[in-house]
Amino acid sequence: MADGKQFRSFSLDNVPHLGTGHAEDFEITDRGGLYVLAREVRKYSDVKVPVEFGSTYVLRFSPTGELEAQTQLNTDFGHVTPANLAVLKDGSFLL
Repeated sequence: MADGKQFRSFSLDNVPHLGTGHAEDFEITDRGGLYVLAREVRKYSDVKVPVEFGSTYVLRFSPTGELEAQTQLNTDFGHVTPANLAVLKDGSFLL
């Protein structure tokens, strides 16, 4: 049962191309790791709203918060962009 006594910090700050990125979705693994669907932000509005995006990535973090993998997605299929992430038991993912 969750008791709120454990805390882990995961950050995009030091991830290449995502220092000012935007997390679209995430999923916590059974072992306490984290998968994140994130987008590179190329431009923010004056009120800090992302208005121009670059590449889209799936990130995998270890339970200690270390980046283990960064996969750039091929999203060259028009104006549709992935918005949700599901991680399967074998570590593959569905967008």
